[in-house]
Amino acid sequence: MNRALTFIWLFLITLTTASWLLAERHVLPSLLLGLAAVKFTLVAGWFMELRRAHRFWQVALGGLLMIIITGVVWLA
Repeated sequence: MNRALTFIWLFLITLTTASWLLAERHVLPSLLLGLAAVKFTLVAGWFMELRRAHRFWQVALGGLLMIIITGVVWLA
């Protein structure tokens, strides 16, 4: 595993821990949703190699993320 992937992996662990601690303290759900979106983007970009994929797939996955976030915010 190269250094960039190791750094991203450690950062994802940090974000996961932070979101768990924030959820235990009942902070704003929008902050937790933002952390989840950042984690989603990092996993898709680095571990699913989306950053090297065709532009269509990048836009499609970004659009899917926006639809999910909009739906969750709208239902809340």
